[in-house]
Amino acid sequence: MTDARTAFQDTLAQLTALTYPCDSGFSFRFSVEYLKRGRICYQFRGRSCSGLADLAGYRINMIGGTISAFPGNAVVTAIDAFEDNALIAFYVGEEFQTGAITTELLTIVATMPEVLLVELETILADDRPARASLTRLALVGFEQGTAGSSPRDKSCHLCVDHLLHPNWCHDRYMLL
Repeated sequence: MTDARTAFQDTLAQLTALTYPCDSGFSFRFSVEYLKRGRICYQFRGRSCSGLADLAGYRINMIGGTISAFPGNAVVTAIDAFEDNALIAFYVGEEFQTGAITTELLTIVATMPEVLLVELETILADDRPARASLTRLALVGFEQGTAGSSPRDKSCHLCVDHLLHPNWCHDRYMLL
């Protein structure tokens, strides 16, 4: 398995390819949530079937309480800033929501992390049998010097490399 930063870059490249029209032998679905330090949350959903894509997005200002529609094809632009974090780690804990992950990590590191949840499933129907790829990642980003150099403590629920988890995965292949 690759490190968390490389997994983020790979996933960003996959999402970039999905914002363009695709052929009818390929389908996908994705959801992305990105909670930034400034308490701005982006949520994106997308799906494609028979060559038609449907993408939607929202920008939620958690301080002001405003929700704005955001173009779904802007998912890459919105989450690209996540790479600016000095440390990117896999979250391997039990929580499944950005708010719950943030709350859990605040009790451990006492600084606001950025949290990125990505679920991406692609299906190649031209293959026989059909083959699907699943990426389900929870990534956490920290500013320089806030989370130590290499969080490996299992009580912390973070790891920098070698993601091995029954739920969280990167490019897990399945035959359908």
